Amino acid sequence: FEDKASYASNQDEIRHSSFPKFSTFRNDLEIKNLLGPSATYKGGLSIAGSNITTANRSGEESVITILYKGKPRVIATSPSFKVMDGAAQSLEASFTLLMDSGRTIFHPKVQFNFNFKDGRLLITKGETGLMRAPFADDYHKIDIDVQQIRWKIDEPLIDFDNVNKNQEVKIESASFFKEYRYEKLQGMLRYNPLEKMTEFYRAKLAKQKRLKFAVSEYAAFLNNTKDRIEAQLIDLSDGGFIVYDPFDDSITLRPKLFNYVQNHYKLKDYDVIRFSSLISARPNATLNILNNELKVEGVQRFYFSDSQNVIVAPTEQIITILNDRRIRFAGQIRAGRFDFYGRNFEFDYANFQIKYSNIDSMRIYFPDSSGKAIVPIKSVLRNIYGTLFIDKPNNKSGLKDYPEYPIFKSDKGSVITYDKPHIHGGVYEADKFHFEVDPFTIDSLDNFTIAGLAFDGTFRSDGIFPEFREQARIQKDYSLGFITRTPPGGYPMYRGKGKGEMTISLSEEGLYGSGDVSYQGSITKSKKFLMLPDRMRAPVDSYELPENDKYPEVYAAGATAEWKPYSDEFNIANGESPIRMFKMGHRFYGNITQTPTVLKGDGTLKWSEAEYASRKMRFGTMRAESPEASQNIYSLESN
Repeated sequence: FEDKASYASNQDEIRHSSFPKFSTFRNDLEIKNLLGPSATYKGGLSIAGSNITTANRSGEESVITILYKGKPRVIATSPSFKVMDGAAQSLEASFTLLMDSGRTIFHPKVQFNFNFKDGRLLITKGETGLMRAPFADDYHKIDIDVQQIRWKIDEPLIDFDNVNKNQEVKIESASFFKEYRYEKLQGMLRYNPLEKMTEFYRAKLAKQKRLKFAVSEYAAFLNNTKDRIEAQLIDLSDGGFIVYDPFDDSITLRPKLFNYVQNHYKLKDYDVIRFSSLISARPNATLNILNNELKVEGVQRFYFSDSQNVIVAPTEQIITILNDRRIRFAGQIRAGRFDFYGRNFEFDYANFQIKYSNIDSMRIYFPDSSGKAIVPIKSVLRNIYGTLFIDKPNNKSGLKDYPEYPIFKSDKGSVITYDKPHIHGGVYEADKFHFEVDPFTIDSLDNFTIAGLAFDGTFRSDGIFPEFREQARIQKDYSLGFITRTPPGGYPMYRGKGKGEMTISLSEEGLYGSGDVSYQGSITKSKKFLMLPDRMRAPVDSYELPENDKYPEVYAAGATAEWKPYSDEFNIANGESPIRMFKMGHRFYGNITQTPTVLKGDGTLKWSEAEYASRKMRFGTMRAESPEASQNIYSLESN
């Protein structure tokens, strides 16, 4: 304790006086309510006039613990905190945010500002020396390079944010590795400092299993001095390879040091997972300390694997990081030549896979006919449940080539629909007309072939045909569909209204057939039947109706057909050639309509002696009749 007599003429001089002075010898004082009810303090105490700091004669660090709901959540240590005006501050403090299971978010040297009067904590990372290091988060297994952490201590949300909103917050997996970074650390040195420190550990520390040592020990190993290697130590500490503590001149090796050396020599697996967050309106990231989920915003896209080309574009640029690098997100995943769209994806880091509770759709890409451009397959698979296996779990780096990856395995069926407006006005309603795909597995998502891609499943055609099994493949129009032949005797059509024996093709051009359609004794041949849910249309190669007790003999070639099965009407319109009627070969110009009971006509019937026109003709075996008609009988001269 020191004091001295002095003269002061005003309050300002008294307030700025450095006396009386008091300083404790020890740093184990526990002063209750020094920092309010939500924080505890243990350390020394120094008073100089009205200024209070936590410095003590021993020079040992003091500890501030901030509580949330009565439990420790933040621990800060510093040789000296300044306490005044309802705040505790330090320009150089270590920061530890306590998570579950003894895990932490840590930084060795930050600016600490705890306003216990207002219940607000501000942590600021500097740009020089040890302050440049990112925050090491061993709960989520990531490093967070952010300028500030802000917390209103009575609330469960802690914000991670950049003061400079034009600067990205960078978040990396703790196992992230790139070779150029390893080489960059060497710079102009004759040796790589990571290798040299690993060599020192093996020579001096490994037998004792000791990770902490004095700077002087390492300097001696290098035949160097502390001041000449300090910049190197700061760089290694910034990179998360060591913890360099200039206060007690110690170095603590971190796992990342050994990992990087092994990564360089391809002795240990690593990953390439990192995020960049750029957002101005809200914090870059927010930690919920009730469940320890870290919500990150402003993430446009990122890679899970660059070797397997697995990229994510999150919906609204938001991801949520869970423990051990598990990640929950919505949006688009591109895996090789496949895109997956969904609202509830979860990345499992340990197994290196993405689980889907539900995928809205899956889109496929394939080289065009020139082989120079990748084009999207028009069809998408919808309502898929399954898992994307990115690579082998011990090959996150992609150092080994496993050509079968990425692999997608669906757990239950999905559907291919054909209800887009450009497909005949969207008449193929998805709930009634679709290809239902069986559970499937696709490997080699980045280099599959058309021949190798096939989806087994069941085709449901809204009653056009009975449902049948088939394989959906990539068609000429770059959609998913099939080309198949009906069994001998054909399929019933339109719930038994007729029968078709044909080659059936399905694509985003529609449902088409090439072959024969039988209806009430008539046979229509065409190379292009367009089959819609309520009708069939076709350019007709031939239409034949043999004579029976209901109908006359009819033959048409080059005509057009429209079948309305649920109205029981099969319509034929003549083309360039007339329709031949009756066995005598009468010529008919116009439309005929076959029903189960009668053959009707709208047009003109001609033969050598006359012509007969009506819109309401009815044809029998050897007759044509109408309630109203016009008739023209040719004269002998005209013949």
